[in-house]
Amino acid sequence: MAPAQTLYLEKKIRPSCVNCLKAEGQPGVKLMHCSRCGRESYCSRDCQVAMWPSHKVICRRSEKAVATIEERALVQPTSVCLMQDIQ
Repeated sequence: MAPAQTLYLEKKIRPSCVNCLKAEGQPGVKLMHCSRCGRESYCSRDCQVAMWPSHKVICRRSEKAVATIEERALVQPTSVCLMQDIQ
């Protein structure tokens, strides 16, 4: 298995800090998540600050994507609404 795949699997099995890779469950490690997107985990404020330059692009795109989806859901009728109209 490739190293990236191994790291991905380990992250899914045992969440870890995206900066220093300290795993949840290790003594003294309590992971926090990005308050904006919730996708990345950090063991400390220092790790979050260190990763922010690379994470902010993904984080902002994620936020815009969610806003677009929510906006479209409010504007465009869904098949569920159409089915309710038929009945």
